[in-house]
Amino acid sequence: MKKLSLVSLVMIVLFLAASTALAAVRIDQISNIGDIQDYVVGPGKQYLYLDPGQSVTKEIHVTNRFPQDRNFHINLEDIKGSNGESNIEFMGLLAGPYSLKDYLHPEVTDFQLKPGDRMTIPVTISIPKDAVPGGLYGAVIVTMQNERPPEEVPPSQITGALPVRSRIAVLYFVRVNGPVKEDGLLKDFKSSKKIYWSTNKPVTFSYSFANTGNVYLNPAGDLEIKNLYGTRVDDLKIDASYVLPSSTRNNTISWKKDFSMGRYSAKLTLNRGYLGSPDQTDVKTVTFWVIPWEYVVIFLICLFLVIAIIRGSKKWFRKNFERRKK
Repeated sequence: MKKLSLVSLVMIVLFLAASTALAAVRIDQISNIGDIQDYVVGPGKQYLYLDPGQSVTKEIHVTNRFPQDRNFHINLEDIKGSNGESNIEFMGLLAGPYSLKDYLHPEVTDFQLKPGDRMTIPVTISIPKDAVPGGLYGAVIVTMQNERPPEEVPPSQITGALPVRSRIAVLYFVRVNGPVKEDGLLKDFKSSKKIYWSTNKPVTFSYSFANTGNVYLNPAGDLEIKNLYGTRVDDLKIDASYVLPSSTRNNTISWKKDFSMGRYSAKLTLNRGYLGSPDQTDVKTVTFWVIPWEYVVIFLICLFLVIAIIRGSKKWFRKNFERRKK
């Protein structure tokens, strides 16, 4: 009898736990989705500051904007820094140098959504008690698994079954509280050209920031443009962009404004984005020229006319001087 009661109690606990988990996953109907033919996952990034042994639950949202039912699957991957503009490399089945995937726990991994369904999925992040202070990085990746119906496939693409495997990731940047190494540097800043031959096209700048610490950084700052006389003509805000450890991220800045011919200077002031130490900034300056090609053409025409006039004047002077001399 006691065994039966114990079994019953365990079953009740499991049932309540399952009910709670199912209740945490919510589906809402979104109206007026139209014929968009895609699905949306958000938010794109999650930034978390956790202590060793701490757990927290954050939600992600998946919306089906196809006019048909779609099946989805969730898998987990580690990410690491790469040298480039995206600064992200997905590790697949491999463990990353700052592995987080084993600490990510989505409430569901397989589900189906009807057209216009928006599912809210809790994801629990559990940091072990013996976690070392520093950064941990991973991704929750939502994959659509449906095969396209024959009527949706162009005849030129019919080669048998054509499964669609599109992936959208939610990135997780976790910082385990404690002593960490924050270290980074603005490596390079330059203009794409030394001379711009038009005032109608934007001026493009690029800069690269290297993270040599063990936590991600969010460098941000501003770009100040001055003309030949030292007058400030524009000031651009540089938004924060994450840079993962042991990587270099490249960013581009486009500047387009009504400006005239002449020499300009651009000064980039970038805050390294340290959290646990005093602010540190890097400053670099580049110069460039704006010389519209129309002005160059006019100048060359005028120069040609001046040379022609001078040569013509010399010939006329010689001719008349020799005649008078005779």
